[in-house]
Amino acid sequence: MAGPLLVWIAENEPRTYRGARWALQPKDWLRGRLTGEFHAEPSDASATLLYDVPGDRWDLETVSALGLDTSLLAPLLPSAGVPAGSLTRMAGTGLGLPAGIPVAAGAADTAAAALGSGVVSSGDIQLTVGTGAQVIRPVAMPVSRADAGVNLYRSATPDGWYHMGATLSAGLSLNWVREIMNATWDELYASAEHPGQAHDPIFIPHLSGERTPYSDAALRGSWTALSLANDRTSLLRGALEGVAFAIRDALDALLAGHRRIARFKLPRTIDYVAELPRDPNGKLYKRRLRDPYWADRDGAI
Repeated sequence: MAGPLLVWIAENEPRTYRGARWALQPKDWLRGRLTGEFHAEPSDASATLLYDVPGDRWDLETVSALGLDTSLLAPLLPSAGVPAGSLTRMAGTGLGLPAGIPVAAGAADTAAAALGSGVVSSGDIQLTVGTGAQVIRPVAMPVSRADAGVNLYRSATPDGWYHMGATLSAGLSLNWVREIMNATWDELYASAEHPGQAHDPIFIPHLSGERTPYSDAALRGSWTALSLANDRTSLLRGALEGVAFAIRDALDALLAGHRRIARFKLPRTIDYVAELPRDPNGKLYKRRLRDPYWADRDGAI
């Protein structure tokens, strides 16, 4: 969300702000170094909070209302795949490449991942997990669902948009648990193989606020229902369950009124969800994340 960051710089680092020529996304800056030309494109620009997504343009009225200089916003290219310039001689020398190679505009990370995975229809869902987690669904019209904590962005294609439900509480929360428990990633993932018990603790993973569906920066996490019967493994397993349920919250918000999925793209690193033991808690874990939505369960993962 580059817009709020730019406001912060203007207020807290005014000298830096006054000396800036462009306010660019990282890939736009890198492309500028390659081509000597500076542009923005819709898939990244639409995530700045300075963009009119339905109108497919910079929202200059909002930018001005925030007291920001509209000239900092680079000219918009029509889409991620269009040429954005050519490799300069200087950049080519540094890379060992000939000058003049066309350089495409490029796309935002989630938009590029969706395009690369073939997620192009409203029946497709993609889940990506990193520091946070995102579930996205392409849509045919730019309909706002901000009231549900669901974002609307431009896709990497020449036309199109996608809705995104996002949680801050994925790898960030799991890494915190891993560090305070002095556990390796292998130990954390292996805890999913242990049978769940009715008295297992419940982990609420919102350690730094949450996005979808709560949009609450003050939300905080906890372990609840702790007892003497709990051990290190149950705490680790509870952390995985808590993150899975946070993703499910985002998925529920994303799919409100659309309960049928043709394809669900999952990252390889969370395939273990489909392999949990068939104990009551394991079944619940599977069911909460997957089952109500599949059109074809056998081909889901």
